[in-house]
Amino acid sequence: MTPEEGMAAKIPTAGETDDATRDGLRFIPGISKWSPFHGAAWAVTESLSRLCAMGANP
Repeated sequence: MTPEEGMAAKIPTAGETDDATRDGLRFIPGISKWSPFHGAAWAVTESLSRLCAMGANP
């Protein structure tokens, strides 16, 4: 019942691979409505924080 923090997926290829991607999306409409610049900066900050919480290398 906990909301997901992000997503991890293995890259689809024809052969074997150990490569994967991680995704930590975030968007805050209230801040973006007030200031698109601050909304974008805060979205990047929160996305990187979520990726670190998932165990990504900062």
